[in-house]
Amino acid sequence: MTGLDFNSFSPRHTFKLWSHYTLGAGSALPGAKLGAGVRYYSESQLGVAAPFVFTARQGGYFAVDARLGYQVNRQTEVSVSVSNLFDKHYVTSPGIRAFYGEPRRVMLKASYTW
Repeated sequence: MTGLDFNSFSPRHTFKLWSHYTLGAGSALPGAKLGAGVRYYSESQLGVAAPFVFTARQGGYFAVDARLGYQVNRQTEVSVSVSNLFDKHYVTSPGIRAFYGEPRRVMLKASYTW
């Protein structure tokens, strides 16, 4: 049928934006890397008909991510990343088998390139 959603339990619209910035030699902390991102998901819902009639709905929501890194030398970089910075509570797909979205997560990373 034309004009109907393929499925209503997935968001119809999503938007993701991420930006990085590296501080230069003239800054207070040269080699530092800053990053921030935002994710938007529109409303999603699931309606179930007979024999049980109910509708599960997840309103639209934003999630913010951030990253701070430092280039120690040519081979070594350390960073800390935070997903879902403001610990937004949401459901990834509403319905009978709904799953909660990922809570705030902090990841520390050290990498060395040969």
